[in-house]
Formats: sequence, C-alpha cells, structure tokens
Amino acid sequence: MIKLLQHRTTSWLTSRFLSSTFTPKMTTSISALSQELLARVLTFVDNFSTIHASILTCRQFHQAWLENKVSIARPLLPRLIPCLSPAEQLAQVQEKHQPSSSTDRTERIVLNARSVALACRLFIADVVVPNMPDRGNPPYLSDSERLRFTYSFYHVWIALCSASPELSYEPAVALNRGTLPANLQSMPPRQLHGVDEITLWLYCNCGNEYLRQIDVALCKTSGKNSLTDESGKWLPMLRHIHLAWLDERGTLADGVLVPKGAPLGIFAIFDNWQEYAEMIPDYR
Repeated sequence: MIKLLQHRTTSWLTSRFLSSTFTPKMTTSISALSQELLARVLTFVDNFSTIHASILTCRQFHQAWLENKVSIARPLLPRLIPCLSPAEQLAQVQEKHQPSSSTDRTERIVLNARSVALACRLFIADVVVPNMPDRGNPPYLSDSERLRFTYSFYHVWIALCSASPELSYEPAVALNRGTLPANLQSMPPRQLHGVDEITLWLYCNCGNEYLRQIDVALCKTSGKNSLTDESGKWLPMLRHIHLAWLDERGTLADGVLVPKGAPLGIFAIFDNWQEYAEMIPDYR
C-alpha cells in the first residue's frame, strides 16, 4: 500500500510540480522530496480524509503534516469546510472561553467540522433511516440538506458555548423567555426555524446513544461540560432556544404548519418540504 501510494504520488508530482530541470533520480522516491513540497502536495487533496490516510500510510507525509499543519489546512478550509463563517465564529467563541488552550484556530475548526460531520451521520441514522425509506441504501442527505443541517448545528453549538464563561448554562445568567442567544438574534426566521429543529432533535435525544456520541466529540473541543451528564448543564439552554423561537414564531411565522410526512416534525432541513419552509419569512 505504501509503495503504491509513493508511486502514484511521485508520478503525479512529476507531471504537475516538478520542472524539467529536476533529474529523474530526484523523482524516484518521496523520501527525496522536501517537506515544503510534500506539504504543498497535501494542499491539493480533495478532503481531510485523504490527508488522514496519507499521513497514516507514508512517513514522509506524516512528518510534513506535523511540521506544516496550519499552512496545509488553512488553504483547504474555504473549499472543504461547509459553512465556514459560523465555523470560524464557533472557534472564536471557544478561544474566548479557553484562552489557555494550545489548540490553533485552524486545527480547532477542523476538529469542530469532524464533530459536525459526526452529528450529521447520526442525524441520518436517527431521523432519515427509520422515517424516509425512499432515500436509498445507504440513506443520504442531499448537499443542500447537509448545508442546512451544518449551518443550524453550528449555531446551536455557538449558543451553547456562549451561555457562560464555563461553557455551561447557569441559572444565574439565564435569559428571559423571548430573548434569543446573541448569535441568533439577527438570524432570519426561516433559518432560525432550522436551528430550532436541530435544537429539539438534540433535546429530545438527551440520554440516548446518538447524543452521547455527539457529546464525546463536542467535549474534546469545547471543554469538559456535557450535554448528557446527570446535571444536564446544557439542557436549559436548548429548551430556552426553543421557547424563545416559539415567542418569535407567533408574530413572524404564525400559521405555518408541519407538513404531513415530515420525520419527527422536521421539515425546514429537507428539500422535500421547502415550499413549507418558504412560508416562513426570510427577513426580519
């Protein structure tokens, strides 16, 4: 496997990066290439999974990653991280509450994106698989549905992380009902409804295996507090987001009904029911 990867990578490099002034001897082995050039190669991969596979199967790529992690990952972010703007906003909130953390922002964004991707897979397993048999085998979300889910999940996560300096929701700093968390206050109602759907999905799944798996991933990058521990530190904020949206919905989206067949009442995320989602205003 390693020899095959080396051969393919070397051949590709020869055609794309190496000038004719290089001798054949310099292109016969990955070990002859500089760390800077190997790092440059990694910036052209299609996804982070490919980077992960490369650094596991090739010692030279692994060393290039260790020495150039930020310079490799940063150019990939706009291309490979869905919803980069809220992803960066989340990383900023985490840095604010964890100033002593040694995690670089780019690395944090990548780690967070993996957690969101995990949440998306669990959403498919929990919502799509048992309720939408027409979605094929294996079941899937379309690209636009993944974007809606990712956008909504990031904003729920930002609200949770912003709840208090300890990244937990304390009664002493509780918001009045009807007051949305700061990152949601200017959000258009249609997008806010999608956030509410993910909020309710998380809230209703507290204590089951889906949320426990998500929780392990979130705690790695957001601190030690838990969505699923016995004290339920984040549960009040999830409930608060929902109640605050209900108050706003009464004036902004009154009369919008959940369409028939929407799994667990979730419809704003899915392409199937966008005609219903479009009944909710996209402006304030």
